[in-house]
Amino acid sequence: MTSEADLPFELYSKIFLHSLPANGVARPNPHESPLLLLQICRRWRTIALATSKLWDSLFMEYRREPGYEAVSPFGVHSTAALIDLWFTRCNGHTLSLTLRSYKYPEWTAQLPRGLLNVLQNRFSRWKHLEIHLPWQDFLDLGNFNGSLSALRNLTILVIDGVVPSVFDCETSLCAKSPLLAILRFGNLFQSAPRRLLTSVAAASSNLTTLQLESFDPSCPLAVLDLFPLLRQLIFRYIGHRSEDVNTHAPKAVVARVLSSLYIEGYLGDMLQHISAPSLRHLGVNVYDEYSSHAAISFILRSRCTLDRLSLCASTQTISPTLLRLGEKVSRLDLLNFAFQTQATGTVSTLALPHLPRLENLSLFSRDGSADVFNEIFRLLDAHRKSLWRVHIILQPISDGNQPAVLPEIEKLVNGLQHLVEDAGMRITLQTPHLQWPDEDAVELNMVDMQLSYNAFPPYESVPWSIYQ
Repeated sequence: MTSEADLPFELYSKIFLHSLPANGVARPNPHESPLLLLQICRRWRTIALATSKLWDSLFMEYRREPGYEAVSPFGVHSTAALIDLWFTRCNGHTLSLTLRSYKYPEWTAQLPRGLLNVLQNRFSRWKHLEIHLPWQDFLDLGNFNGSLSALRNLTILVIDGVVPSVFDCETSLCAKSPLLAILRFGNLFQSAPRRLLTSVAAASSNLTTLQLESFDPSCPLAVLDLFPLLRQLIFRYIGHRSEDVNTHAPKAVVARVLSSLYIEGYLGDMLQHISAPSLRHLGVNVYDEYSSHAAISFILRSRCTLDRLSLCASTQTISPTLLRLGEKVSRLDLLNFAFQTQATGTVSTLALPHLPRLENLSLFSRDGSADVFNEIFRLLDAHRKSLWRVHIILQPISDGNQPAVLPEIEKLVNGLQHLVEDAGMRITLQTPHLQWPDEDAVELNMVDMQLSYNAFPPYESVPWSIYQ
């Protein structure tokens, strides 16, 4: 039998690589790989330091602390040197970095001195960048001469919202990335998205995934025209319903290779100008009968064969025709689905038919009555063969500043746990501003935190709040 000491270096390296987090991005935490591997023994330390692939990614998060995670005890001014050492160990591999800074009402996290210089010194080796920074830090990071020649995936979020109406788009990070394939904006460049996108298109024609938001309802039309190879578009419209699309947009845009389209906001008027014959996944908000009809018309006009349909709607806004279309797809998601008790005492979702393709369900209710709980059980039990992911938000109206108390909550949680064990469902329960009836019941709370749920599979690109 071969002892542990006889295992070859190559096998150890493969084992160490499998010890990284599921998404492959390492944190500078002494209790996680790769730093944990350095502490086991001298042999493991030598192998870990020689396995360069262990050090080609890093996740850094700045909140109220002077540094981040395990590096903070060393002092804010030594952080840049430690990060420089980290990436020196990767021995020429392309790099992945997630850098998140946060803004609070009275305070904004400050990046360690010299950190941006460390990042700039390796600009030609970045393959994946996710940066949440104040506007000035974002400008400073992009202030270099050269090209991000290896960058394929870029996510940008300006945390302080200070984005001037006039800026040099041509010098931005995304305009310096000729191989860029995935580009995600948070609240960035709302005032001038077209100029920025034009500069991106001039730098790279390889973009396949784009996520952005805008006040301009015709922005998706410009996007599809600029990027003919786009396969996934995630767009958040942050204005009100607009009928000006007809005057600003071309008569029709055919997105021939677009396979995934997520639209958040009131964009029924915009959808009438688009067809997507290769579309496989559509996600839309359905606010009323008009937007429901617009979604149906878009699907029929595109003559596409959908594999998945994600609807953010309630029974008051979703049409029977749209639900029938949902019966034909392989996977159906109903998100932000509202439970309400009518004046007659019946629950509004009783009208929801059986949906054999329903996989993901997100429920919301301000009513903590037993009737609503019974309807939740009925709906979940009826779809136990197809439904695998459920998220329930209970936010009952309380009196004054006192949290609401739901006497039926223990019965609800016990029933949900039975479905988890018996049907194999993944269920999370979110209860903001809810007081549990007694201390023992607190242990039954499976999830009680904001933004705890993602209706889409892990690491899949998702809209901003269509899943919240």
